[in-house]
Amino acid sequence: MKKTLILLSFFILSSCIREDSPEIEEKEPVQKEPEKEPFQSICDFDMSAKQGEFSLEGRWEFVGFENLKTGDLGEKDLSTCTARWAYHAMHEKEENNTFQILLTLGDQTYVGEEASCQDKNELEALGFYFQLKSCYQANGEGIINIEVDGAYHSYDQATIFPYIEFNQNYFQALEEVNRYEIESNRLYLYFGSNKYRLAYLAVEAD
Repeated sequence: MKKTLILLSFFILSSCIREDSPEIEEKEPVQKEPEKEPFQSICDFDMSAKQGEFSLEGRWEFVGFENLKTGDLGEKDLSTCTARWAYHAMHEKEENNTFQILLTLGDQTYVGEEASCQDKNELEALGFYFQLKSCYQANGEGIINIEVDGAYHSYDQATIFPYIEFNQNYFQALEEVNRYEIESNRLYLYFGSNKYRLAYLAVEAD
């Protein structure tokens, strides 16, 4: 009888404890915010190979002065990146505020008054507020010559130092170009430097 009373008392006490215990609220699982895309500088380009057939004739976007040994964009290319950021800052409120440095190697014969461009293919090169309409000559063995002297055409005047410095470096290099290589969607132009080459990416047709 005594044992029965003890068990009964224990049962009642346990019931009271359970009734008085606060209910544990189940928390809703916290939803993690989607990870943001890593910041990509306007000076960074995807240089990975793309499938397709690419020829010299077409539109190419200038990436930078590439170091021949390391493949990196070296000290000489600081002017390119600085000019890109300057343009971005000055046009930040515009929808399209990233400038493309384009080189168009045409498949049509040059039409103009420049005597040195007769019987050569037309060429157009864009710098920052500067444009070159000229010509080039190339063969299938990687030899290329770009005519620069006396063929400049400026559609506006570059007035800030980053633009001026880039234009000087870039168009001087174009004047010295003597050889080219195409690797997948990448074009490399070799000029009078034993340290750098001009690197481009093919621009997809609209």
